[in-house]
Amino acid sequence: MKSFWDKFGREWLIDLSIGDVDPVRDICGIDLYRILDDKAKPLQSLFSDLPLFGKVLFVLLAEQAEQKGVDAAAFAKSLTGPVLVGARVAFREALIDFFQSQPATATAIREILAALEDFQAATMEQAKARIATLKNDAIERAKALIDELPLSELSGKPLEGSA
Repeated sequence: MKSFWDKFGREWLIDLSIGDVDPVRDICGIDLYRILDDKAKPLQSLFSDLPLFGKVLFVLLAEQAEQKGVDAAAFAKSLTGPVLVGARVAFREALIDFFQSQPATATAIREILAALEDFQAATMEQAKARIATLKNDAIERAKALIDELPLSELSGKPLEGSA
């Protein structure tokens, strides 16, 4: 079993079984057993769409949630950024374990998710670089506007309303 902790310190254990396939498919529209179909779009969706991922987690952990007195809304609110990182790692490992009897599928899942993580990291770096460029451009424009202000005309003169 793989585990993660939510923002309130509650531990959640993920252990995928055949019994989880139907509820996840029926409630979330993701068929765990066919996660690699259609060029792995279900897998990509699951790891790219955080609300969907949270919903799948809740379905998988419904029994634990009931025991802990946690409803779907409270569970979703407990999935903050750092928690989602841990939850994704735990889910990924549980999914790979689920397919141990199909080594090619497990390997494909591992490789696709590694590629997806690389893509997301590269996208984030590109976004950071673009933001830095925009920020620098804005600073330069602000400096140019300040340089154009007729500040020399104001020096030595009292401002209106102050005397």
